[in-house]
Amino acid sequence: MLIDPDLATTKAYGILNEDSGKMAHPTAVIVNKEGVATYVRVDVDFRVRPSTSGELVPALQAAGQ
Repeated sequence: MLIDPDLATTKAYGILNEDSGKMAHPTAVIVNKEGVATYVRVDVDFRVRPSTSGELVPALQAAGQ
């Protein structure tokens, strides 16, 4: 979970919800041990989330986590 009160990281990653201007779109990022983002998913609907077993676990395994 990212706490980003000044939205600096949110803006840097281009995930600011322009409609609200105050929060990011729901985003999941997996970073490997080398610091490389190996999985990125941005959803515009906060009710849509990636599947843990179908999407996140395989992405974590692929990243060597």
